[in-house]
Amino acid sequence: MEQVIIYDFLLVTMLFLLSKAGEKLRRKWKIISYAGISAILVYTLNEGLRFGRGIDYNAYWKVFNRIAAGETNDSMYVNMDVGFYYFCKFLSSIGGTWQECVLFMSFLFIVSSLQFLKSYRDTMQYALPLWVLFSFSQTENVMRWFVGFSLILIGLSLIMQKNGKNYYLFYLFLSAIGCTVHFGLIPVALLLLLMTFKETLLIKPMYVYIGLAISIVLAQVGSLLGYIDLFNMFASMSDRFSNYAEDTEYWIMKASSVGSLYTFTGIVDFVCSLFVVAVGYKACGNAGKHYVFAYNIFIIAFLFRPITTQMELLNRYDTLLYTFRAIVYARILQDMCIKRKQKQRVLWGPVMACVMFLNIAQPLLVPFRNDSRKYLYVWNKGNLTADKMYDIYIKDGD
Repeated sequence: MEQVIIYDFLLVTMLFLLSKAGEKLRRKWKIISYAGISAILVYTLNEGLRFGRGIDYNAYWKVFNRIAAGETNDSMYVNMDVGFYYFCKFLSSIGGTWQECVLFMSFLFIVSSLQFLKSYRDTMQYALPLWVLFSFSQTENVMRWFVGFSLILIGLSLIMQKNGKNYYLFYLFLSAIGCTVHFGLIPVALLLLLMTFKETLLIKPMYVYIGLAISIVLAQVGSLLGYIDLFNMFASMSDRFSNYAEDTEYWIMKASSVGSLYTFTGIVDFVCSLFVVAVGYKACGNAGKHYVFAYNIFIIAFLFRPITTQMELLNRYDTLLYTFRAIVYARILQDMCIKRKQKQRVLWGPVMACVMFLNIAQPLLVPFRNDSRKYLYVWNKGNLTADKMYDIYIKDGD
């Protein structure tokens, strides 16, 4: 219990300080400043000093040590995810540890996030903490996935800000490096690039709701089982993807019975997003192409969410894209609070207040239902090791 209270306190403190830093950056944008450095340090230290944070932390601790010992020259990381392999190889060669690797991953993600969110500077006091709030549970777990995404995000920021003459080439270059960290990010890089050319809202809210209804129907067990052969064929193209394809039918059946969309937290999130779809359509549509981009990515993720929550690999794609809803939330809050739109405050203010409360309360309450050992830092881990933490996650089915 004590560990969870510390975890929640530091999480709330981090979000508060990120909001204050975002406010200063909104007034005067400069990463190399008190506000920028504060945001980087707060996030890097809080997330980078977490111990046993998700199953990947503990699994890759073993991989890192094997790479450091030179035991993986013929592994899949050398054959495919070469970026991750050589990063670990370099860090270990200069005496670095796995925890220092985690620190760097956290540093890279917050720096890339700040660079990307520069395009949304006018809502930074909301966008920055919400971006972290909606992504941190995944950055703590699927770590290598978000390291590669961080590089893609830097490239995306160059396109959004039209930085330099060859920003599309830089995007492709950084995305290629990101995909060497995790091969599975190729579809993400291509989708984000494609959506930068779309300068109008993708679909009206009414059609989003119709699409969601269809998506929920398609997500039923009988429908998903029909996609197993297709999924296995795709996964067979890669040794990495084939790991997710093992026992696909079992995972679909298991997910359909306890799918994250149908848990209490999943339902809360789903209902909140239904509201954001409607209000965000006008808010982002009137705010320029950058907000249109974020809204469109959010809509794509939300439309397929009933299906993707049933399968791990697809869920990784969806969760990453779903993070962009933070910008939609920020735009709505900006319209209501900063622009002082009386009509919007009266009509939607109480609803938005409830939505925000649920989104903030949810990650604070969930740890109380889980094993408190999953919310440790390096200073309060006691005698726990990454091996022991790995066994805990495996036992709990995480």
